Amino acid sequence: MKCLFSVAVIFLFLFGCGGEKNENEKIASENLYKIDSAEIKTKPTENPNQNFLMRYNLELNKEYKYKIATVSDNVQTIKVDTTISQNVNQKMIYLINVKPTEIDKDSIYEVVCTFNSIKLDAIANNQKHSYQSGVTKDSTELLKFANYEALVNNPFNLRVDNKGNILEIYKTDKIITRYLELQKLEDSITTQERSTLREQISEGAIKPLLSQIFRKLPEKIVAKDSSWTISQPAIPFLVFQLQNNYIYNINALEEYNEDKVAVIDAKLDAKITGNTKVTEQGITYEFNKPSSETSGKIYFNVEQGCVLKSLIKSKTTISYTMEGDTPTGKQKGSRSDVMEYTNIVELL
Repeated sequence: MKCLFSVAVIFLFLFGCGGEKNENEKIASENLYKIDSAEIKTKPTENPNQNFLMRYNLELNKEYKYKIATVSDNVQTIKVDTTISQNVNQKMIYLINVKPTEIDKDSIYEVVCTFNSIKLDAIANNQKHSYQSGVTKDSTELLKFANYEALVNNPFNLRVDNKGNILEIYKTDKIITRYLELQKLEDSITTQERSTLREQISEGAIKPLLSQIFRKLPEKIVAKDSSWTISQPAIPFLVFQLQNNYIYNINALEEYNEDKVAVIDAKLDAKITGNTKVTEQGITYEFNKPSSETSGKIYFNVEQGCVLKSLIKSKTTISYTMEGDTPTGKQKGSRSDVMEYTNIVELL
């Protein structure tokens, strides 16, 4: 069974699904789809050098509404006998409702999460593609965007501690059922395939999004200019091994709406190792070492204990040459990919 569930995700919230909206409702609805890339306008606090502890401090049974937006621009160029270029520009918006319902003695929250809406707009080689939950109705289109449609309005549960560590994602059965209905696979999927799908939904689709709302926080008390690093295990990347080290630094402690807010600079130090040349089926590929740049800002409300906003930009460049024998003789070619992403998380 091929990978049933992959998400590049999208976001949107509809206030109504039928009838005419008045002008105020229409404006409010349109504003939810807008992407705000501006930094938060904080102001100086009385004691900017004071020490503080960053912890999630969520109010039980309060609904926290987040918007997650991703704007991507990917350019691929292939040169063999001729040059072929492809460009894909995509804008995705998710509206997510996060409701903590319990906290135990170990400061672990039980949270109910719901994707209220998802919206996608993309242009690939001058062809437009779009999806909007609650608006897209055509069965063929719903099948095409089944991995998004299945998420919407199907609550699931999350366990996360007050340091931002996501411990478990569960009760995803409604999402699985809806996805299988759209794919018409309800009666043909095996138990093992269902288990694989459950893992793909939790780890591949949901967790990367929620990890932008629940970010891992430093263990110790911090202050202005404090820094910490979160390292990920090395993973395969093309012919290389990639280890991501996320580096955070407290740029300032300031105020926003009378609350103290930590302004955090974030960047990525990517360690890429391995051989640059590989031969498969008579074709030799020689890779240039990929380059990757990531940086941005995170605004964490120290008093209310939650992420207010984050703005992260990244750029990755991959290129390689290929050479092999063909019936017409030796042939050479090259390929390059430039991928740029802007990720924005905003507490509404």
